[in-house]
Amino acid sequence: MIEKITEDNLQYEIEDGIAKLTGFERFLLPPVEKIVVPVRIKEYPIRVIGAVAFWPSCFREIILPETIKIIEDRAFYECKDLEKINFPKCLTEIGRAAFAHCHNLSSLTIPGNVGFDTETFYCCSNLKTVKLKEGQLIIPDASFAFCGIEDLYLPDSLYAISETAFEFVPEYMVVHCHKGTFAEEWAMEHNFKIDYDKTQLNAFLEEVVNSHDANMIK
Repeated sequence: MIEKITEDNLQYEIEDGIAKLTGFERFLLPPVEKIVVPVRIKEYPIRVIGAVAFWPSCFREIILPETIKIIEDRAFYECKDLEKINFPKCLTEIGRAAFAHCHNLSSLTIPGNVGFDTETFYCCSNLKTVKLKEGQLIIPDASFAFCGIEDLYLPDSLYAISETAFEFVPEYMVVHCHKGTFAEEWAMEHNFKIDYDKTQLNAFLEEVVNSHDANMIK
């Protein structure tokens, strides 16, 4: 049996001891600037942001609790005013087109344990900086197509990028990565400028200095 609850303009469904956020009162006056999703509704942890839960809504920031594990398909589709969102450490899955057409998103850091589906950030036209953390393996179809990315940070763990993942991003996009990685190979193949990770450069310079000092001692 599914129990339905509305609290603080947010709608939930509770089933088998798990709470899912399923909707939002979109036409509030005055408009809401920030939404804070609680950790629990009643005694039940909120684990899921449901499909189309916020499509479309007008708010600038949403804060998700650390209990969230799944963001379903089109959960934030066409939330054109959305500027800030945090990705909880427990999050494991972001669904198809979950943030597509969120034109005010400008910067994202995606944890390595999060898998995302096709078109997840499709046409986020003002998305300038994307950081994918270590642990990310695959970037699927049209994930960041038609985004305005200027700085893309790719981890060493990455081993596959769809041909359409970054379709129609700016030609001047800079890929930040390490030497000898799949990310470097991909960036070269697609003629993107590469900025090698400064920690690797510092390690190289330290090695040169140590080598020089050792030769001086001899």
